[in-house]
Amino acid sequence: TFKMQELPTKVANNIVQLQESTDWVTRYENILLLGPSGVGKSHMASALGHHLIENNIRIKWFNANDLLQQLQHHKKELQLMKYLSQLDKYRVIIVDDIGYIKPGI
Repeated sequence: TFKMQELPTKVANNIVQLQESTDWVTRYENILLLGPSGVGKSHMASALGHHLIENNIRIKWFNANDLLQQLQHHKKELQLMKYLSQLDKYRVIIVDDIGYIKPGI
């Protein structure tokens, strides 16, 4: 669960700004949500993604392990550039659970 009232004021204000505007997308800014497990990072990323979809911005959501597996598969099949060009149609790519990448991937 995401509890805005428990966030430091500066963090809460930044999140509100991200939700109020999509300018950060046109400026090609990266957003990184960090924190311990269970504080609502995935929930916030999902909310931001939903906000972008409502504003006609194409997004793609990946679990970090799944993305790495896809990249490795396409590289092995000599199709990596083709796969990456397919991802170009998305303005925003959300990668979740980066901290949970399985060893050996």
